[in-house]
Amino acid sequence: IYGLAQAALQFPFGVASDRFGRKRVLVFGILIFVLGSFLGAVTHNIWGIILARLLQGAGAVSSVLLASAGDLTGEQHRTKAMAAIGGSIAVAYVLGMALGPVFYGVWGLTGVFLVAAALGVLALFPLWKVIPPIPQDHQQRMGSWRDALRMFKHPSVLTASIGIFILQMVLGASFVVLSPELVNAMHIPDAAVWEVYLPVMLLSVAAMVYPVIYAERNK
Repeated sequence: IYGLAQAALQFPFGVASDRFGRKRVLVFGILIFVLGSFLGAVTHNIWGIILARLLQGAGAVSSVLLASAGDLTGEQHRTKAMAAIGGSIAVAYVLGMALGPVFYGVWGLTGVFLVAAALGVLALFPLWKVIPPIPQDHQQRMGSWRDALRMFKHPSVLTASIGIFILQMVLGASFVVLSPELVNAMHIPDAAVWEVYLPVMLLSVAAMVYPVIYAERNK
């Protein structure tokens, strides 16, 4: 539900940021994410968890963030800016895999959601204080659903989209099915699950470095 909400709202948030400004939409999205995190911390049933994850996904305004980076950087530095954002997301993902089980082992699922809420609140400060205002005449139009459908007809975009879908499906299935079986077989306590996840994530990142460099040199 998190991924579905995120995917469905990327373009509406983009259109809203074209009209109301990037920073306002970013702040609005983060506040929705924080609200969903607090709901996940206080709820006691699966429907509350589903709604919490829905709100967290609805607040994931990554497309607006990337558009902001594009508006604030020149053509010669835009690739570096996008790479820096992508790298920070990768680092956060690895840290989440490592620290999430620790938080869960100490505070339970409530603690995981509270940490997410706290990080969301912290994200508001650099967003408001560090990122300069972007005049609307300097904003590049993000496009509409019609533009997106036209883009997805491009063979390379369609191929990448199918590959990413399969990757996410296999990754999700692995966490739902394989990880619990592995943890149970190895008799690992909840607080020590990171000892399984972290080495796998680090090896995956290391194995990915050369293909990425090769692809950049030969694109």
